[in-house]
Amino acid sequence: MSPRLGLVLATGPEVQDLQRVLAVARAARRRRLAVAVFAMHRGVVALAAAPAVVAALLDAGCDVIGCATSADRHGVDLAALGVVAGSQDDHAAITDRRHAVVAFT
Repeated sequence: MSPRLGLVLATGPEVQDLQRVLAVARAARRRRLAVAVFAMHRGVVALAAAPAVVAALLDAGCDVIGCATSADRHGVDLAALGVVAGSQDDHAAITDRRHAVVAFT
């Protein structure tokens, strides 16, 4: 597996970290790095509040995964956003020691 940049988002829309995630992801993609975003806790609420940013991440070729448990808890329809519903297994894969990870918590 080749190295990738993992971005973990756990903050809600009031913090505006999703915009920072997008900026970092775009910079990494320009450098041809694979990027995976894992949203959990209030991060799934941030995704739901900014579907255009989610679309921009997907258009940039990023993998975007939302924690299914968090989405259920907050009433977020990940499929409607085009986001993969994932689990802690996905989170663990993204934060593997072979990858660089930036957490927005």
